[in-house]
Parts: sequence; structure tokens; C-alpha cells
Amino acid sequence: MEKLVGRTNKNVLFIVSCTRKKIWGEKNAPKYVPAKEAYTGSTMRKWLKSKEAKKYPWLIFSSKYGFIEPDHPIRNYDIHFIRSPGAVSEETLLRQILYHDFDGFKIADFSRVYFVGSEDYFRKLKSVFMRAGMEVEIYELPGED
Repeated sequence: MEKLVGRTNKNVLFIVSCTRKKIWGEKNAPKYVPAKEAYTGSTMRKWLKSKEAKKYPWLIFSSKYGFIEPDHPIRNYDIHFIRSPGAVSEETLLRQILYHDFDGFKIADFSRVYFVGSEDYFRKLKSVFMRAGMEVEIYELPGED
């Protein structure tokens, strides 16, 4: 399992959005797959190829699970954070930001947090980060649409 705290810069954290497109729609995949392999949409594909993915610690924002480690096993789901019942609550996200230990660190430990994903998800997360007394900035990967 990949150790996130061993990355070069411990002051910067990236959060990458889940994608609607998942491995289960493309081939016969196991019931559970590491999250970084499960999300096959363009956002995740571009992120995994980026220099930032190799240099900085990062988490995935899942509309079902909240913030999860890249190696966290997930199963197929179809929930949209903005408009689906069953999406993770803002209270859960707030608790994860402030208190959850992600393999040796908390999101609240970072001075800079960047989000890679859609404007809709960014706006929602920005309000949760504000409640936590933190800022999150949107980050566009080179070549992103």
C-alpha cells in the first residue's frame, strides 16, 4: 500500500474528484478495486499521469465515501454529490477534514489544499472547507478541458 506521507511536500495536499466512469462499465472487474484504479474518467486518468500525483500526497473525493486514500478498496456505485440521495453528508466531510487519520495525516494538517475536478464539486467542497476554517483552491491540470 502506497504511503502518502512519504511524498516530497507535506504542506500541500491534492484532492481529486471521483468520476462517473468506473472500471465496472468497461470490463469484468472484481467486486472491490482500489479507488485510483476504479475511477476511469478523464480527470483521474490525467491526474495519475501528472507530475503532481507523484510529488504530493493526495486523496480522492468520492460522492459516496467522502475523502479516501487512493488504495482504498471500493465497489461500484452511481451517486452524484450534488443531486443523489445517499451522497456523503457535509457533516461527515467536515469530520473527515478535521479528525480523520489518513495513513498518518489529517487534511487539517495541510496549509495548502488543491482540488482537481468539476466546478460543481469544488463549490460544494469549498463551503465545507470554510466551515473547517480552511481554504481549498481549484487546480487545473495542464491539458485539462
